[in-house]
Amino acid sequence: MSCGHAVTPTSLTNWCRRLLDQCPGCGFAVTRENGSDLNVLCKVCTAVAGRPFEFCWQCLREWKGARPRKDRCDNGGCCNTSLETLEKCPDITLFRVCPSVRACPTCGLLLEHSKKYCPSVVCPRCSGTFCFVCLKHSGKCQMTRCIPAPRQTSIPVGQHLCLLLKPEKDNRWDPNEQSSDISRKTEPLNLSKDDVVSL
Repeated sequence: MSCGHAVTPTSLTNWCRRLLDQCPGCGFAVTRENGSDLNVLCKVCTAVAGRPFEFCWQCLREWKGARPRKDRCDNGGCCNTSLETLEKCPDITLFRVCPSVRACPTCGLLLEHSKKYCPSVVCPRCSGTFCFVCLKHSGKCQMTRCIPAPRQTSIPVGQHLCLLLKPEKDNRWDPNEQSSDISRKTEPLNLSKDDVVSL
């Protein structure tokens, strides 16, 4: 692609599959029209039943409760494991105390900081750069004087096409590394929606 990302038939197929899920009523593949709403209307089931059939994108059961909702439906046991991870992860210290797991503010991929590198990180999914402590774009962060953002209570949903890629070589800044020549070759990164990527 013109952006430098490598696209293979397999990586494109995997990306498309991640955008689809099967309707629990009819088994047909459906897409969410609103990425921040878990309530999904199945047009096939609606046409067959003659009434709207809605289900929860998260637990894949018939929708219960108010809508729109981005955290959960009212079915028992419906929970967002990514939100639980953000809520329960331990704290770390990177100039300031912050959670050890953050959702990328651009695409929502969960990232875990290793504490080995500086707080400025590059998301392996969308290539967005941000400060792990304050969650601001790296260019707007004041690094050692930044104020930690609170624990995230929602997961951003990117509104752009992004293939999941990972660098062939670790491309984070390392103060002990003398060379600035870093490989930018990429290969597909196979992640599920609940994976946490360690940085």
